[in-house]
Amino acid sequence: MRRLVQVTAVIIGATLGAGVGAQHEQATPVPTLAEQGIELFKQEKYPEAKKALARALAANPADAAAHAYLGLVLLNHDRDADEAAKHVAEAVRLEPACSRYHRWLGAVYSQQAMEAGALSAFGLAKKARAELEKAVELDPKDLAARRSLLQYYLSAPGIAGGSVAKAREQALAMTELDRSEGLLAQARIAEHEKDDQGAERLYRSAIAVDPDQGEAYNQLGYLLLRTKRRDEAVATFRTYIEVSPGQANPHDSLAEALLAQGKVDESIAEYRTALEIDPTFSSSFLGLAQCYQRKEAWAEAQAALERFLELVPEGRRADDARGQLAKVAKKKR
Repeated sequence: MRRLVQVTAVIIGATLGAGVGAQHEQATPVPTLAEQGIELFKQEKYPEAKKALARALAANPADAAAHAYLGLVLLNHDRDADEAAKHVAEAVRLEPACSRYHRWLGAVYSQQAMEAGALSAFGLAKKARAELEKAVELDPKDLAARRSLLQYYLSAPGIAGGSVAKAREQALAMTELDRSEGLLAQARIAEHEKDDQGAERLYRSAIAVDPDQGEAYNQLGYLLLRTKRRDEAVATFRTYIEVSPGQANPHDSLAEALLAQGKVDESIAEYRTALEIDPTFSSSFLGLAQCYQRKEAWAEAQAALERFLELVPEGRRADDARGQLAKVAKKKR
Protein backbone atom coordinates (compact mmCIF):
# COMPACT_ATOMS: atom_id res chain seq x y z
CA MET A 1 0.00 0.00 0.00
CA ARG A 2 1.27 3.42 -0.88
CA ARG A 3 1.60 6.02 1.78
CA LEU A 4 -1.25 8.52 1.95
CA VAL A 5 -0.61 12.20 1.45
CA GLN A 6 -0.05 13.77 4.85
CA VAL A 7 -1.28 17.32 5.47
CA THR A 8 1.45 18.75 7.71
CA ALA A 9 0.86 21.74 9.93
CA VAL A 10 3.39 24.56 10.18
CA ILE A 11 5.69 23.87 13.13
CA ILE A 12 6.81 26.86 15.14
CA GLY A 13 9.96 26.47 17.20
CA ALA A 14 9.98 27.33 20.87
CA THR A 15 11.85 30.31 22.31
CA LEU A 16 15.33 29.07 23.07
CA GLY A 17 16.25 31.55 25.82
CA ALA A 18 15.96 35.03 27.24
CA GLY A 19 16.40 37.68 24.61
CA VAL A 20 16.10 35.15 21.68
CA GLY A 21 13.20 35.49 19.27
CA ALA A 22 10.98 32.58 18.19
CA GLN A 23 12.81 30.21 15.87
CA HIS A 24 10.78 28.83 12.94
CA GLU A 25 11.35 25.59 11.13
CA GLN A 26 10.69 25.72 7.40
CA ALA A 27 7.05 24.93 6.76
CA THR A 28 6.22 21.74 4.86
CA PRO A 29 4.04 22.69 1.89
CA VAL A 30 0.43 21.69 2.38
CA PRO A 31 -0.89 19.73 -0.63
CA THR A 32 -3.65 21.47 -2.54
CA LEU A 33 -6.99 19.74 -2.99
CA ALA A 34 -6.02 18.93 -6.57
CA GLU A 35 -2.71 17.42 -5.44
CA GLN A 36 -4.51 15.35 -2.82
CA GLY A 37 -6.99 14.13 -5.43
CA ILE A 38 -4.23 13.22 -7.87
CA GLU A 39 -2.36 11.26 -5.21
CA LEU A 40 -5.55 9.43 -4.25
CA PHE A 41 -6.11 8.59 -7.92
CA LYS A 42 -2.59 7.14 -8.15
CA GLN A 43 -3.40 5.01 -5.11
CA GLU A 44 -6.56 3.82 -6.93
CA LYS A 45 -8.74 5.32 -4.18
CA TYR A 46 -11.19 6.52 -6.79
CA PRO A 47 -14.22 7.63 -4.69
CA GLU A 48 -11.97 9.68 -2.41
CA ALA A 49 -10.09 11.09 -5.41
CA LYS A 50 -13.36 12.07 -7.08
CA LYS A 51 -14.48 14.03 -4.01
CA ALA A 52 -11.16 15.83 -3.61
CA LEU A 53 -10.96 16.74 -7.31
CA ALA A 54 -14.57 17.96 -7.37
CA ARG A 55 -13.81 20.18 -4.37
CA ALA A 56 -10.68 21.45 -6.13
CA LEU A 57 -12.73 22.43 -9.17
CA ALA A 58 -15.36 24.11 -7.02
CA ALA A 59 -12.57 26.28 -5.63
CA ASN A 60 -10.84 26.79 -8.98
CA PRO A 61 -12.75 25.83 -12.14
CA ALA A 62 -9.67 26.63 -14.25
CA ASP A 63 -7.50 23.91 -12.67
CA ALA A 64 -6.49 21.86 -15.72
CA ALA A 65 -4.91 19.02 -13.71
CA ALA A 66 -8.05 18.62 -11.58
CA HIS A 67 -10.18 18.42 -14.73
CA ALA A 68 -7.86 15.87 -16.34
CA TYR A 69 -7.64 13.56 -13.34
CA LEU A 70 -11.34 13.81 -12.59
CA GLY A 71 -11.89 12.71 -16.18
CA LEU A 72 -9.66 9.69 -15.57
CA VAL A 73 -11.62 8.82 -12.42
CA LEU A 74 -14.88 9.03 -14.34
CA LEU A 75 -13.46 6.83 -17.10
CA ASN A 76 -11.68 4.22 -14.98
CA HIS A 77 -14.01 3.96 -12.01
CA ASP A 78 -17.42 5.30 -12.98
CA ARG A 79 -17.14 3.99 -16.57
CA ASP A 80 -18.70 7.27 -17.69
CA ALA A 81 -16.84 8.13 -20.89
CA ASP A 82 -19.18 11.00 -21.77
CA GLU A 83 -18.56 12.92 -18.55
CA ALA A 84 -14.90 12.00 -18.66
CA ALA A 85 -14.63 13.54 -22.14
CA LYS A 86 -16.02 16.85 -20.89
CA HIS A 87 -13.40 17.18 -18.17
CA VAL A 88 -10.38 16.00 -20.15
CA ALA A 89 -11.40 18.22 -23.08
CA GLU A 90 -11.52 21.15 -20.67
CA ALA A 91 -8.03 20.28 -19.44
CA VAL A 92 -6.82 20.33 -23.06
CA ARG A 93 -8.50 23.71 -23.59
CA LEU A 94 -6.84 25.13 -20.50
CA GLU A 95 -3.40 23.66 -21.22
CA PRO A 96 -3.24 22.91 -24.96
CA ALA A 97 0.52 22.25 -24.90
CA CYS A 98 0.26 19.34 -22.44
CA SER A 99 0.95 16.12 -24.35
CA ARG A 100 -0.51 13.73 -21.80
CA TYR A 101 -3.85 15.57 -21.70
CA HIS A 102 -4.17 15.08 -25.45
CA ARG A 103 -3.25 11.42 -25.02
CA TRP A 104 -5.84 10.93 -22.31
CA LEU A 105 -8.50 12.69 -24.38
CA GLY A 106 -7.66 10.39 -27.28
CA ALA A 107 -8.19 7.41 -24.96
CA VAL A 108 -11.55 8.78 -23.82
CA TYR A 109 -12.71 9.36 -27.40
CA SER A 110 -11.58 5.82 -28.27
CA GLN A 111 -13.70 4.45 -25.42
CA GLN A 112 -16.68 6.50 -26.57
CA ALA A 113 -16.22 5.17 -30.10
CA MET A 114 -16.29 1.60 -28.80
CA GLU A 115 -19.58 2.27 -27.04
CA ALA A 116 -21.22 4.30 -29.83
CA GLY A 117 -23.31 3.38 -32.83
CA ALA A 118 -21.70 3.12 -36.27
CA LEU A 119 -22.29 6.72 -37.35
CA SER A 120 -21.11 8.32 -34.12
CA ALA A 121 -18.19 5.92 -33.78
CA PHE A 122 -16.62 7.15 -37.02
CA GLY A 123 -16.50 10.77 -35.87
CA LEU A 124 -15.24 9.86 -32.42
CA ALA A 125 -12.52 7.67 -33.91
CA LYS A 126 -11.25 10.56 -36.04
CA LYS A 127 -11.21 12.79 -32.96
CA ALA A 128 -9.26 10.14 -31.06
CA ARG A 129 -6.67 9.93 -33.83
CA ALA A 130 -6.27 13.72 -33.93
CA GLU A 131 -5.66 13.87 -30.17
CA LEU A 132 -3.14 11.01 -30.22
CA GLU A 133 -1.28 12.51 -33.14
CA LYS A 134 -1.17 15.84 -31.32
CA ALA A 135 0.20 14.15 -28.20
CA VAL A 136 3.05 12.63 -30.21
CA GLU A 137 3.70 15.95 -31.94
CA LEU A 138 3.96 17.76 -28.61
CA ASP A 139 6.17 15.11 -26.99
CA PRO A 140 7.88 12.78 -29.48
CA LYS A 141 9.47 10.86 -26.57
CA ASP A 142 6.10 9.93 -25.02
CA LEU A 143 6.11 6.16 -25.50
CA ALA A 144 2.58 5.81 -24.15
CA ALA A 145 1.30 8.26 -26.77
CA ARG A 146 3.12 6.44 -29.56
CA ARG A 147 1.83 3.08 -28.29
CA SER A 148 -1.75 4.34 -28.28
CA LEU A 149 -1.36 5.88 -31.74
CA LEU A 150 0.14 2.66 -33.12
CA GLN A 151 -2.81 0.68 -31.76
CA TYR A 152 -5.19 3.16 -33.34
CA TYR A 153 -3.51 2.80 -36.74
CA LEU A 154 -3.81 -0.99 -36.50
CA SER A 155 -7.41 -1.04 -35.27
CA ALA A 156 -9.08 1.67 -37.33
CA PRO A 157 -10.31 1.15 -40.90
CA GLY A 158 -8.51 3.02 -43.63
CA ILE A 159 -11.37 5.48 -44.02
CA ALA A 160 -10.80 6.57 -40.40
CA GLY A 161 -7.03 6.85 -40.79
CA GLY A 162 -5.97 3.28 -40.07
CA SER A 163 -2.65 2.36 -41.67
CA VAL A 164 -0.15 -0.46 -41.12
CA ALA A 165 2.55 1.70 -42.72
CA LYS A 166 1.93 4.47 -40.17
CA ALA A 167 1.95 1.88 -37.38
CA ARG A 168 5.37 0.74 -38.56
CA GLU A 169 6.61 4.33 -38.38
CA GLN A 170 5.56 4.49 -34.74
CA ALA A 171 7.19 1.12 -33.98
CA LEU A 172 10.47 2.31 -35.51
CA ALA A 173 10.40 5.51 -33.45
CA MET A 174 9.62 3.52 -30.31
CA THR A 175 12.51 1.12 -30.96
CA GLU A 176 14.90 4.06 -31.13
CA LEU A 177 13.57 5.34 -27.79
CA ASP A 178 13.29 2.01 -25.96
CA ARG A 179 14.30 -1.30 -27.56
CA SER A 180 11.98 -3.47 -25.44
CA GLU A 181 8.96 -1.25 -26.16
CA GLY A 182 9.88 -1.16 -29.83
CA LEU A 183 10.06 -4.95 -30.05
CA LEU A 184 6.64 -5.21 -28.42
CA ALA A 185 5.28 -2.74 -30.95
CA GLN A 186 6.78 -4.70 -33.83
CA ALA A 187 5.26 -7.90 -32.42
CA ARG A 188 1.80 -6.35 -32.33
CA ILE A 189 2.14 -5.42 -35.98
CA ALA A 190 3.31 -8.97 -36.83
CA GLU A 191 0.23 -10.42 -35.10
CA HIS A 192 -1.96 -7.97 -36.98
CA GLU A 193 -0.35 -9.24 -40.21
CA LYS A 194 -1.04 -12.89 -39.18
CA ASP A 195 2.68 -13.60 -38.77
CA ASP A 196 2.50 -15.63 -35.55
CA GLN A 197 6.05 -16.98 -35.79
CA GLY A 198 7.46 -13.51 -36.27
CA ALA A 199 5.36 -12.14 -33.42
CA GLU A 200 6.47 -14.91 -31.06
CA ARG A 201 10.12 -14.28 -31.94
CA LEU A 202 9.70 -10.56 -31.27
CA TYR A 203 7.89 -11.09 -27.94
CA ARG A 204 10.66 -13.42 -26.78
CA SER A 205 13.27 -10.89 -27.88
CA ALA A 206 11.49 -8.21 -25.84
CA ILE A 207 11.57 -10.49 -22.80
CA ALA A 208 15.29 -11.14 -23.33
CA VAL A 209 15.94 -7.38 -23.43
CA ASP A 210 13.82 -6.70 -20.33
CA PRO A 211 12.89 -9.85 -18.35
CA ASP A 212 10.84 -7.80 -15.87
CA GLN A 213 8.52 -6.34 -18.53
CA GLY A 214 5.18 -7.93 -17.68
CA GLU A 215 3.35 -6.86 -20.82
CA ALA A 216 5.60 -9.00 -23.02
CA TYR A 217 4.64 -12.13 -21.06
CA ASN A 218 0.97 -11.20 -21.28
CA GLN A 219 1.01 -10.71 -25.04
CA LEU A 220 3.11 -13.84 -25.62
CA GLY A 221 0.77 -15.84 -23.40
CA TYR A 222 -2.27 -14.84 -25.42
CA LEU A 223 -0.50 -15.65 -28.68
CA LEU A 224 0.29 -19.12 -27.31
CA LEU A 225 -3.28 -19.51 -26.11
CA ARG A 226 -4.70 -18.47 -29.47
CA THR A 227 -2.46 -20.97 -31.26
CA LYS A 228 -3.63 -23.81 -28.95
CA ARG A 229 -0.34 -24.12 -27.03
CA ARG A 230 -2.21 -24.00 -23.75
CA ASP A 231 0.39 -25.53 -21.44
CA GLU A 232 2.97 -23.01 -22.64
CA ALA A 233 0.45 -20.22 -22.22
CA VAL A 234 -0.24 -21.23 -18.62
CA ALA A 235 3.50 -21.34 -17.84
CA THR A 236 3.98 -17.92 -19.45
CA PHE A 237 1.13 -16.37 -17.46
CA ARG A 238 2.55 -17.82 -14.24
CA THR A 239 5.82 -16.03 -15.01
CA TYR A 240 3.78 -12.89 -15.71
CA ILE A 241 2.39 -13.14 -12.16
CA GLU A 242 5.93 -13.50 -10.77
CA VAL A 243 7.23 -10.38 -12.52
CA SER A 244 4.08 -8.33 -11.83
CA PRO A 245 3.12 -9.13 -8.22
CA GLY A 246 0.04 -7.51 -6.75
CA GLN A 247 -1.63 -6.86 -10.11
CA ALA A 248 -5.04 -8.19 -11.11
CA ASN A 249 -4.46 -8.66 -14.83
CA PRO A 250 -1.86 -11.49 -14.60
CA HIS A 251 -4.27 -13.60 -12.54
CA ASP A 252 -7.12 -12.82 -14.93
CA SER A 253 -4.95 -13.93 -17.87
CA LEU A 254 -3.90 -17.14 -16.13
CA ALA A 255 -7.53 -17.87 -15.28
CA GLU A 256 -8.46 -17.62 -18.95
CA ALA A 257 -5.73 -20.08 -19.92
CA LEU A 258 -6.72 -22.52 -17.17
CA LEU A 259 -10.33 -22.38 -18.35
CA ALA A 260 -9.13 -23.18 -21.88
CA GLN A 261 -7.45 -26.26 -20.39
CA GLY A 262 -10.74 -27.26 -18.81
CA LYS A 263 -9.49 -26.60 -15.26
CA VAL A 264 -12.60 -24.77 -14.16
CA ASP A 265 -12.06 -24.73 -10.40
CA GLU A 266 -8.47 -23.52 -10.77
CA SER A 267 -9.69 -20.85 -13.14
CA ILE A 268 -12.30 -19.68 -10.62
CA ALA A 269 -9.59 -19.41 -7.97
CA GLU A 270 -7.46 -17.16 -10.20
CA TYR A 271 -10.39 -14.95 -11.17
CA ARG A 272 -11.21 -14.55 -7.49
CA THR A 273 -7.60 -13.63 -6.75
CA ALA A 274 -7.76 -10.96 -9.44
CA LEU A 275 -10.92 -9.56 -7.84
CA GLU A 276 -9.37 -9.61 -4.37
CA ILE A 277 -6.62 -7.40 -5.78
CA ASP A 278 -9.04 -5.17 -7.70
CA PRO A 279 -12.77 -5.62 -6.98
CA THR A 280 -13.62 -3.47 -10.03
CA PHE A 281 -11.64 -5.60 -12.53
CA SER A 282 -14.68 -6.16 -14.70
CA SER A 283 -13.36 -8.79 -17.12
CA SER A 284 -12.87 -11.22 -14.23
CA PHE A 285 -16.61 -11.18 -13.60
CA LEU A 286 -17.17 -12.22 -17.21
CA GLY A 287 -14.62 -14.99 -16.73
CA LEU A 288 -16.32 -16.16 -13.55
CA ALA A 289 -19.65 -16.22 -15.38
CA GLN A 290 -18.15 -18.51 -18.02
CA CYS A 291 -16.75 -20.81 -15.34
CA TYR A 292 -20.03 -21.05 -13.48
CA GLN A 293 -21.93 -21.73 -16.69
CA ARG A 294 -19.55 -24.63 -17.34
CA LYS A 295 -20.43 -25.95 -13.88
CA GLU A 296 -24.14 -25.24 -14.45
CA ALA A 297 -24.05 -23.03 -11.36
CA TRP A 298 -26.65 -20.68 -12.79
CA ALA A 299 -27.19 -18.49 -9.72
CA GLU A 300 -23.46 -17.77 -9.41
CA ALA A 301 -23.21 -17.09 -13.14
CA GLN A 302 -26.12 -14.67 -12.90
CA ALA A 303 -24.54 -12.83 -9.96
CA ALA A 304 -21.23 -12.47 -11.82
CA LEU A 305 -22.92 -11.10 -14.94
CA GLU A 306 -25.03 -8.67 -12.94
CA ARG A 307 -21.93 -7.37 -11.17
CA PHE A 308 -20.18 -6.93 -14.52
CA LEU A 309 -23.12 -4.89 -15.80
CA GLU A 310 -22.99 -2.69 -12.71
CA LEU A 311 -19.38 -1.90 -13.59
CA VAL A 312 -19.82 -1.73 -17.38
CA PRO A 313 -23.44 -0.79 -18.15
CA GLU A 314 -22.86 0.31 -21.76
CA GLY A 315 -21.02 -0.89 -24.84
CA ARG A 316 -20.59 -4.07 -26.82
CA ARG A 317 -19.39 -6.16 -23.88
CA ALA A 318 -22.39 -5.03 -21.87
CA ASP A 319 -24.71 -6.09 -24.70
CA ASP A 320 -23.02 -9.50 -24.83
CA ALA A 321 -23.32 -9.85 -21.05
CA ARG A 322 -27.05 -9.08 -21.22
CA GLY A 323 -27.44 -11.78 -23.85
CA GLN A 324 -25.67 -14.26 -21.58
CA LEU A 325 -27.78 -13.14 -18.65
CA ALA A 326 -30.99 -13.86 -20.56
CA LYS A 327 -29.76 -17.39 -21.35
CA VAL A 328 -28.73 -17.99 -17.74
CA ALA A 329 -32.13 -16.81 -16.52
CA LYS A 330 -33.83 -19.41 -18.73
CA LYS A 331 -31.55 -22.13 -17.34
CA LYS A 332 -32.54 -21.20 -13.78
CA ARG A 333 -36.21 -21.82 -14.44
